Amino acid sequence: MTRTAARLVLATAVAAVATAGASGWASTADASLGTGVGANPLVLSQPAQPGRSYALPALYVVNTGTQRSDYAVRVLRLQRGSQHDVPSAWVHVARPVVGLDAGKSTSVPLTLSVPSGAAPGAYMSDVVAGTVTAGHTGAELGAQAATQLLFTVDTASSGLAWPVPLWGNLAALAAIALGVLALLARRSGVRLHIERR
Repeated sequence: MTRTAARLVLATAVAAVATAGASGWASTADASLGTGVGANPLVLSQPAQPGRSYALPALYVVNTGTQRSDYAVRVLRLQRGSQHDVPSAWVHVARPVVGLDAGKSTSVPLTLSVPSGAAPGAYMSDVVAGTVTAGHTGAELGAQAATQLLFTVDTASSGLAWPVPLWGNLAALAAIALGVLALLARRSGVRLHIERR
């Protein structure tokens, strides 16, 4: 986790505890909210092609608090960088709000859909999980954690799928081998005559 994300987690956790104590929100003195996400960035292992969709690594979310909480998952850039921003509309979160008991975790599937007009280059954003009140999907003050989302968009493809599947490679090799055999047979004077009876 980067320093910026770590600061966000610490600041929102402290603010959530202070707010809970001041408003009488916490029912007991030791109730707390907490959020954790996987430490590794979510990285697409191949360059993305404009006009295609890809399954991203799932976001691991854990309730590090002592009470049941609902968590909203969203794409939000927290760090500066030279990479393109990832528009949140490009990332589909299969379960935008998940409920977890204290100490429980889940994986949230994510899908990246790159529009056909996407500019080539490196892209970066963050995927943020944060506590929300039940039935609410927007951002609220609460415990939050984030991990980076990184991928590259390649130039638009010419329509040729690459890499070619194994059967395509084998068919091409067979055609080349037959062509070479026919050329060698012709040069050596061997003639093949097929008759039908």
